[in-house]
Amino acid sequence: MNLRLCFHFHAYQPGDAILRLRGDPKNPPELAERRSPVSLKLGDTEIRGDNWTDAMLRYYGAIWRLFRETGGARGKGTDESSPSLAPCPVPRAPFCSVDVEPWTLQSLAQRHPSSFWAFRELVLDRIVDPVATVPFHVLLPHAEPEEQSFLSRLAFRLHDALAGAFGNGRPVGFWFPEALYSERAARSVAQAFQECERARDRANGAGRRPLFFVLDGGQFIGVDYPQKALSANFVMVDSERVSVFGRDRTLSDRWAFRQGTIPEMVADIAGGRADPVKEGKAIAYALTLASDLESLAGSAEQAARFSELRGALEAAGIGMEAHSAFLHRKLSGEYQSWDGELRSKDFLVRVRENSSWSDYMDLGIDCPSDTRWTGLRRWDGLVVSRTLWGRRISQVWKQGFGKMHSRVVRTVRLGAHECIGRCLPGGEAAGAEPAGEFLLEYSNLVFSRLLLASGSGLRLDFHRLLDGSLPDCRDEEAAALAGRAYLEALMASRSCPRFWENIDTRVTFQSAVFLAHALLDIAECCGRLGLRERAAEAERLFQSSLVDFHEAYRYFRLDGLFGAFGWEVSEEAWHMAIQSEVPDRSTYDVVKRAALFVASREGTGAASRIMSSVRFDPAQAVADCGHIEGESHGRWETPGFCENRNPI
Repeated sequence: MNLRLCFHFHAYQPGDAILRLRGDPKNPPELAERRSPVSLKLGDTEIRGDNWTDAMLRYYGAIWRLFRETGGARGKGTDESSPSLAPCPVPRAPFCSVDVEPWTLQSLAQRHPSSFWAFRELVLDRIVDPVATVPFHVLLPHAEPEEQSFLSRLAFRLHDALAGAFGNGRPVGFWFPEALYSERAARSVAQAFQECERARDRANGAGRRPLFFVLDGGQFIGVDYPQKALSANFVMVDSERVSVFGRDRTLSDRWAFRQGTIPEMVADIAGGRADPVKEGKAIAYALTLASDLESLAGSAEQAARFSELRGALEAAGIGMEAHSAFLHRKLSGEYQSWDGELRSKDFLVRVRENSSWSDYMDLGIDCPSDTRWTGLRRWDGLVVSRTLWGRRISQVWKQGFGKMHSRVVRTVRLGAHECIGRCLPGGEAAGAEPAGEFLLEYSNLVFSRLLLASGSGLRLDFHRLLDGSLPDCRDEEAAALAGRAYLEALMASRSCPRFWENIDTRVTFQSAVFLAHALLDIAECCGRLGLRERAAEAERLFQSSLVDFHEAYRYFRLDGLFGAFGWEVSEEAWHMAIQSEVPDRSTYDVVKRAALFVASREGTGAASRIMSSVRFDPAQAVADCGHIEGESHGRWETPGFCENRNPI
């Protein structure tokens, strides 16, 4: 058959950080993590971890072995010299693709270096194609334009460090976290990629690498020509053509949620997705499946099912290869194309604004949007509610948390830029360019373990990166504090707190921790440089936005919203939604709990001033929180709540 199956896996572990330990901002940050033991099953093997993140990182090693066995030892259909299914011991074209969020990858390099190297060898041996993605799993359309640009630049910087500079002309994929898409975000990504190509002298000519996006088929508008189906389509980003592939939601969900048998699934692919016209004309076409990498850990049998899937596809004559290989073969002419494919407007598609691959599909919408993260139905703007563990929870809290988070991040960014300006010779105000370049260089410290493990030549010493991006700096300590504060604000911007129905989770606690650290760092930095009003603003924001998070309902006038049934936007619904799920440990809401946990241990002047004006019970400033429903299949030593046994 001329049908190719392109399987993409998305890997992200939000982490279990409960504190950024005190340390020199000129050094990489050191984090303390919660200890909440849990175990998972892989076949007959039990994998234990000190927390969920630790268990999943240990699980990755088993997944890399599975990929090696499935894509390397089997070695079918991946030799780039021929599209046939000839054996190839070490394949030159990857059989699937994986994007690993960079902080997750760094955690792997730091804790389990052998597992990190196993993954990198899969990349270097071209068994697996690495797809670039945004650090910290930030939803780009929900970020400010400045953060969209910064994170996009950082994404390709880290991707090239991991994958190496080989492959002139080889397509490079990009994964929007949660596939959440907007034209503005796509423009930031495309511009950052073009900048990356210019830096490597590949902006023009044969060496230029094509960019492609992996999205969900339900996000596409205008795929109404028969020849567009499963072809190499593209979107226009400014004047650039960017190839796009949309996953088949039905088949992807059947795989991820283990619905039916593998033979049944392959029969549906060969029968229901085959295009007789393309087959008759010998035109290659690609079916996209995509799921979280954790879908391989969803049950003890999933790894065996994946190997069975690969074998059954081969038996049906369906090749399995990464999107990059499929696109490269199309562009090179090795695969036959439909007339105009990749060039003609007949293959141009549009992508729905603010659409994603993950949403509440029971809300009567015809395409997935961003309701999971906003709490609002995109089509009518009404606040919705969800049922969790027998309790109806208004999602209005996501509006309060999102608005609070945006306000804090904006304050930190403006403070960081102003502080960096004060550090310049003569004390002149910094423009966006010098501040942005320094912050990008400072990210080398944050990702130093990943860069070092990847053999990157980027500057990893603070004084070297300072000389390269902020020469003649008047206050190195202040510049370092500003850099750390801004990166902490980005680390707080993960999508996961607003993904789940309940606010009181380990991921919300972690994001609030980084927001607290960012505000304390920027307050300390501004105070050091004499920016007293900016420092006071950060300290006031710490109390009003974090310690007094329960007041966000009134502060942001959430009573002006409308609920699907009305009650979702009441003040009572707000307080019920943010109430503690660990009242025996703490009655404080999770944001206040995290902020006090940080401030009471920070020991800086800013923290001391804040704590002197706050009345609280130290015994309730704990890191314990509620569990996440999606992690309920783990065997927790303490199933009632997500505990913290780490005595900090």
